Amino acid sequence: MKNFLFLLLFAIPAYSLTSPSKTIMAREDSAEVLLNNALTQAKIENKLVFLRFSETWCSYCTRMQKILDRPNMQRILGKELIDLKIDLTNTPGARPIYKKYTHEVGGVPWFAFLDTAGAAAATSVGPEGNIGCPATDGEITFFTGELKRTTKLSDSELEEVAYEFKHP
Repeated sequence: MKNFLFLLLFAIPAYSLTSPSKTIMAREDSAEVLLNNALTQAKIENKLVFLRFSETWCSYCTRMQKILDRPNMQRILGKELIDLKIDLTNTPGARPIYKKYTHEVGGVPWFAFLDTAGAAAATSVGPEGNIGCPATDGEITFFTGELKRTTKLSDSELEEVAYEFKHP
């Protein structure tokens, strides 16, 4: 019975955390529950949490999601990151978590790579503010630089990530 409860509480919800195409966005769960589940899964898999904030009306959020949904991106980023998308429009309790991590340098999309304790190892705040969905050469270089600094992705994998953002 204990194994069954563990499976219900951790393994099944955690499965949806591991694939960018199955990004968490359950309306019935609060942002805090979603974040805690992602952090637990990251600890189990020794990964970072790719925390992303979006809004339903945001075209750059949609663009970023489409790029992250590509099989190549799922394969590469899934090695090092547990993807967690929190929609500020529909996820209960999202705003306090958004404010906690963005520190008033916000906008959407906004992202952070969190360690297993929930501390930001990197954020989308670049030299000129929030880069959002990396689109310019400078934004893409910043994004892949943060990936290089915080993950074990190879240079060729980082080049593939850059390519995907340059060809939306």
